[in-house]
Amino acid sequence: MSKVKTLFVWAGVALVAIGVRGIVVKSLTDGWRLGSKTTYTGIAAVWAGIAYVVGGLLFIWLGIKVYG
Repeated sequence: MSKVKTLFVWAGVALVAIGVRGIVVKSLTDGWRLGSKTTYTGIAAVWAGIAYVVGGLLFIWLGIKVYG
């Protein structure tokens, strides 16, 4: 398994985990950003979580399909 593939897959897994947590808890903070931090709550957190899950699945797909 190449290092790039591993990196993309694990980044995707992390994004999916953050997204699922945001959907379940209905609170998501982008604390890793530089600059001002935003905390999403309620339906905004659910939509942000969905975006994270979709982005994470895209990263996993890129890691497997493109770099696999």
